[in-house]
Amino acid sequence: MNTRLDLLLLKFHASFGAAGLAAAVALIAYVACAKLHRAFACVALTLILTQVWWIPASSISYHLRWWMIGILGLRGLLHTLGRRGVAGDAAPKAPLLLAALALVSCVWAHDRLFSLELAVSFALGMTVVFLILWRLLDEIESLDGEERRRARRAKYRMMGVLASA
Repeated sequence: MNTRLDLLLLKFHASFGAAGLAAAVALIAYVACAKLHRAFACVALTLILTQVWWIPASSISYHLRWWMIGILGLRGLLHTLGRRGVAGDAAPKAPLLLAALALVSCVWAHDRLFSLELAVSFALGMTVVFLILWRLLDEIESLDGEERRRARRAKYRMMGVLASA
C-alpha cells in the first residue's frame, strides 16, 4: 500500500485515466474545503463506496479513505478547538477514554501492528463522530428560524447517511 498522495493520484491516472484522477482530486478537495457537515457526509458515502463492485469507485474510495478521514479529523479538531460551547456543556469524555484504552491495549496484543491499525481506526472514528458531530449539533441548536429548519433537515439527511453506513 502506498501512503503518498501524489503516487496514489498517479496510480489512479494510470488505471482509470483522467476521469479517475479528476474524481480523486475532487473528493480530496471537497473534503478539505466543503462545509464540515457536508464533508462528513462525503466521507461517509466514500466509506460506503468501498463496498461496491464497480472497480473504479471501490478502488478510489478504498485507497483515499484514510486521507479523507485524516483531513476530516484534522478539520474537525480545529473546528472543535476554535469554538466555545455553552457554559457547563462539554463534549462527552467517554469516547475519548475508550479511544485511549484502545490505543493502550495495543501494548499487550499478540499482533501489535494489526492491533495498532484497528486502534487508530477506532480512535479516529470516535474523534470524528462524537467530538465533531457533537459540536456541529450544538451549532445547529443555536440557530434561529429558517436557518434552524434547514440545518435540521441537513442533520437528518446526514444521520440517514450514517445509519445506512
